[in-house]
Amino acid sequence: CIIVVPAVKKLYTPLDTELGHFRRYSADELRRKMAAAGFEVVHEHQFSKLGTIGWATSGHLLRKRHLSPFQMKGFDLLLPLAKLFEKILPVPGMSLIMVGRKPQAADKRLAA
Repeated sequence: CIIVVPAVKKLYTPLDTELGHFRRYSADELRRKMAAAGFEVVHEHQFSKLGTIGWATSGHLLRKRHLSPFQMKGFDLLLPLAKLFEKILPVPGMSLIMVGRKPQAADKRLAA
């Protein structure tokens, strides 16, 4: 199972509602939900730190309810720069990817 979700609960704004997001997740919360569904988490990564700053600015400071085409084009242009900032910005990423797999039953492993 590969899942990408909006992260950082404090970032939830009307922008999320407009995009159909019902919530934002913490890594711990998503890990618990994956385990409850029977998955063992094999990889997780939070990303888009520059996006966090833009999202917080648009949603919380400017109180925008929609992303304009100009904003989307601007972010596309900044994408190469955003990749550099991933390693140095001291903020959490606004998105979270988690990969889980269903563990094999012990008897299936022994039979192989």
